[in-house]
Amino acid sequence: SAYDSTYVSVGGNLIYGNRESALELSNIQHFQAVNNTMTNNSYSVPQNGTVKISGNTGSDYSFYRNIISAGAGAGMQIVNGQAIGVFERNDVYGNNPNYSGYANQTGINSNISSDPYLDSNNFLYCPLSTSPVIFGDYVNNGSNAFMGYIGPCAGTSSPFPTPTPSPTATATPYPTATPSPSPSGNVSQSFTLRMKFAGVTDGSAEGAKVTLRFQNSPNFFDYVTSPITVTHIGNGVYQAMLTFGSSVPPLPANNYYAIYLKGEKHLATKFCQQTGQTTRCAGNGNISIPAATFNPASYVLEFTGLPLEPGDLYPQDGIASSADFTKIKDLLNKPCANLSVNEKLTADLDYNGCVNVRDAFLMRQTLQTRYDEN
Repeated sequence: SAYDSTYVSVGGNLIYGNRESALELSNIQHFQAVNNTMTNNSYSVPQNGTVKISGNTGSDYSFYRNIISAGAGAGMQIVNGQAIGVFERNDVYGNNPNYSGYANQTGINSNISSDPYLDSNNFLYCPLSTSPVIFGDYVNNGSNAFMGYIGPCAGTSSPFPTPTPSPTATATPYPTATPSPSPSGNVSQSFTLRMKFAGVTDGSAEGAKVTLRFQNSPNFFDYVTSPITVTHIGNGVYQAMLTFGSSVPPLPANNYYAIYLKGEKHLATKFCQQTGQTTRCAGNGNISIPAATFNPASYVLEFTGLPLEPGDLYPQDGIASSADFTKIKDLLNKPCANLSVNEKLTADLDYNGCVNVRDAFLMRQTLQTRYDEN
């Protein structure tokens, strides 16, 4: 839920099985929801929609590429006539009704009302490859080619981790990994992320995904990227490039940023220093974000001093617990060759293609920490 806030974004989330609304919003100025799957919600309070928007001062609510399905109440519920700025390429299906207080958007701006064919096996809720929510080349275009938080079950080797809802600058798609600067004529910011995964000293984690959360508490700014693919550059160091200023506005130039880095099966780690941090930090960060410029030099985020700790296993909930350890224990005796893609994604913590005692050891180490830093 979010109330009386400005610049709020929710992206890349799976929200299912809630007794009340998946999203309850009131008096938000500039809100966007992008690539979320919200299914089987409001089962105890059907008078509340899966997405409920109320209040009398909110404006500029935008929804892109979401799945809103199987709610006990309305799919989209608008109270007091709050204005929807953009509602584009969403699937609103099987709710009771699909729209309340908001005109039916089916057939408008590429919105549909079709069974998304979600596979709830292992609570992934990924769409089958024949689902109508897949509308483009998801291999090369990622979340720009499907609705919901994850691509099709078949052919998706590394589903996206779930970031927490956070404010953003405007209702536009999130940045994606890119090795090139922003188009000529636009001011932009370029970042080079370098990081490590605990227990991985080689290129085994090539293609893994991470999210970054940029938080500037003194100025009430908080932004979470969509998942970004990292590439091994040697000695267990992984790298990704981010550009702000083309598909998403630049970050506000300011001091005192903290950046939270989270992997697809890892706890989030807070970084307060741009380079050289080797111990945990608390309070406001001390990272300065430069102003956007034409053809900017890349700003290096050297986060290799604190490797990401595995433990928040898929589907992620922000905590490493005995339930996560059980997921590993249950697969210890399964031959490597018989492990499914999802089983490897979940429990192969060192990315070596097997689930073994080393993964259990890494999990045991993390259980001394347990929670995402936030």
